[in-house]
Amino acid sequence: MIISKFLLIAIMVAISLSIAACGGDSEPQHRTLNLEISDSEINLSDEDLRVTQGDTVTMNIASDEHGRFHLHGYDHEISVGPGESAEFTFDATATGRFNFTFHHSEEGNSPPENPNEEHEHEEGEGEEVNLGALEVHPR
Repeated sequence: MIISKFLLIAIMVAISLSIAACGGDSEPQHRTLNLEISDSEINLSDEDLRVTQGDTVTMNIASDEHGRFHLHGYDHEISVGPGESAEFTFDATATGRFNFTFHHSEEGNSPPENPNEEHEHEEGEGEEVNLGALEVHPR
């Protein structure tokens, strides 16, 4: 009798913990990522670059060099440079790991942004530097 009560309590606790773990934060969040590019490196860790499907993500980007920041997969690309900050917002609908890169350019030599246009390297555009990746986890 005592063993069956203990077993019943243990099962109830395990079920409660499982429900709490699975039913966590199920509502989409607005996530803001403040990215600073310095010496072709990013200031955030991989852990900071994780969002959940359905989240609205705002990326604020600052750079110590002129160029273009490109989030692959979502095909968002924006010009950045010293003394300028750039921002774009999108809904994280696709799951997976999406690389983001930096394309060096000379001051004032960045082509206009068009997030719907397929990415092509422009004349005068420097090397593509892989900065990291945004992970979008399923909800």
